Amino acid sequence: MGVPDGTNADTNPGTPEEQINNTVTSVSLYETVSNAMAPVLGILGAGMPTALPTGGGGGGGSYMFANLEELDGVIRQWRDLVDELKADQGRVRHAVDNLARPAGDDVSGENFRESNKVVSAMQRHNETLMKYAAHYVKKLEDCRKQMATTEEGNQTSMNQVH
Repeated sequence: MGVPDGTNADTNPGTPEEQINNTVTSVSLYETVSNAMAPVLGILGAGMPTALPTGGGGGGGSYMFANLEELDGVIRQWRDLVDELKADQGRVRHAVDNLARPAGDDVSGENFRESNKVVSAMQRHNETLMKYAAHYVKKLEDCRKQMATTEEGNQTSMNQVH
């Protein structure tokens, strides 16, 4: 049973586990860079990107799962990722709520405005990642239902042969 993954026939996205690990690694790297660069970018008046590219490009690709147990494991990993992103969203909201102007001068005010832009962009990005991951969990769950139905039908057909 296949699940659309956004890749095309010319790309090999790797196993589902490799793809999940790559996405988690990318998100972790993005968070590390965001945390390290936020003060500098705020001073320079720049912002972090609002979207982190995930998955392959194009359409028509698919994952193949050998059995329901493998698919269940992938669904658990994506649910865990959704939970981690929700926890991150809480930390980002805390940062938004606790962002304060360090002093009354113009430079401090500009630093506050730019820092606010960066933190707000991080919040929007995290919301985008949460939506993507939640939508993907839904696709995987739909795939599981379809695969289970197919397996059940195959089992019934095999039982009728005997």
